[in-house]
Amino acid sequence: MARGSSSYTQTFGSLANYKSTYQTISGVINQAGVRTADTGQVNWASVATENTTVGRDYEIFALGGPLQATAPIYLRFDYVGGSSTGNYGVHITVGTTTDGAGNLGGLTVARLGLQNHALATAPHTCWAASDQASYFTFLFALDTSATGSDGVGMVVVERTRDPGGSAIGAGFHVWRWYATSAGGTANSGGWSRTFGAGSQPAVADFTYNAMVPDLQNNTTAAQPGGLFYAFPAYTYTPPATMGGASKALMFGYAADFLRGNAAPITHYGEEMTFIPLADAVGTLQPSMSTGTTAVTKPLSPMIRWD
Repeated sequence: MARGSSSYTQTFGSLANYKSTYQTISGVINQAGVRTADTGQVNWASVATENTTVGRDYEIFALGGPLQATAPIYLRFDYVGGSSTGNYGVHITVGTTTDGAGNLGGLTVARLGLQNHALATAPHTCWAASDQASYFTFLFALDTSATGSDGVGMVVVERTRDPGGSAIGAGFHVWRWYATSAGGTANSGGWSRTFGAGSQPAVADFTYNAMVPDLQNNTTAAQPGGLFYAFPAYTYTPPATMGGASKALMFGYAADFLRGNAAPITHYGEEMTFIPLADAVGTLQPSMSTGTTAVTKPLSPMIRWD
């Protein structure tokens, strides 16, 4: 497993500020991923101006692992921002081929913005993690000391899994949350692609496919030794073939898992580490009734970080 994280102070209006922010984010992503040899990728030492358009400052990573030879997956991160845009943003594209010059093709999920509208200069944190075989997770611009909805951006890319949890070459999924405003982050659906299929969904074709049992949870805050629930998303092969549970995306209650604090969760019989977004994102269904009053408690995403 490979992972990285770092805090940074987000400021605007100069080349030094632009490079400071994005070199930090890029450094974290590079700790988790394996950068390809594609030409044209950003060299931060030679960046001489702030970038305000998609396409100039980017990096490409291969998901890797034993399936990469027969079911390749590539991720492209674009870094955009500057005084004229009013905010910094990270964009991601996913594909199954690369032309060696920065362009992804094959089965693609077209560029998705993870726009970050959190303009405050308070320290923010970014995380990235991958097993360099079956999943890649990325989260940035989370203010861990704040409360309430924040302008964070997040993406999870994961191969389809069999019921036992092993990654298979059937396809892949992309889940995204993006900042819709300085104080709001919303889920934006999920995309899936199937290798060898004659056609692919043109739009987000499923949400998060979390299976939540009918339980009662009266927990109002995390307590040592308390009982907390976390529910995985499920992978599947379109149009409707259920696969195994995700190892990279789970959901928990904001009151149970502290924002930005790494949480160990036993899943598939092994201990994994997840970063909860808690109250930093907009509410997400499904949710579960609590107590006897049928009041729902919305679930919030948790991304893998090991």
